[in-house]
Amino acid sequence: MKTEIEKIRNKYPQKTLLTIINKKDLLSSEMIKKLEKELTTDNGQQQTLFISAKQNIGIDELKQTLLSFVNTGALRNNETIVTNSRHYDSLLKALEEIQKVKWGLESNLSSDLMAIDIREALFHFGEITGEVTNDELLGNIFANFCIGK
Repeated sequence: MKTEIEKIRNKYPQKTLLTIINKKDLLSSEMIKKLEKELTTDNGQQQTLFISAKQNIGIDELKQTLLSFVNTGALRNNETIVTNSRHYDSLLKALEEIQKVKWGLESNLSSDLMAIDIREALFHFGEITGEVTNDELLGNIFANFCIGK
């Protein structure tokens, strides 16, 4: 296992590597210590989380770790590709609304007016996540996908 992890570290040296091991409830404490020792980086930084999805062990720690990646910008990259034209259009519309909010903040605009733009941005995100359905969206789905009986 260590050689696979080393390959990944060598391929993406600038990326944070987090190893997640499931079924912690089936591992002995000696095995966990052995794996922790094997998977610790050269500088001593711990890169391993042990969880048990079945027993709900370590899930909160996993959530917190993933949230910390988001909050620190560790997941930022310029490699995101949006292949769905409807999603791309919704993202552009949401960006436009967010830029309006930014301008409103810089101009000390009333928060009531900015709330409208925030709602619009959330609406466009909702079109992507499926929280918003409208006749045009449903028409697009039926026009572009074969739905059989």
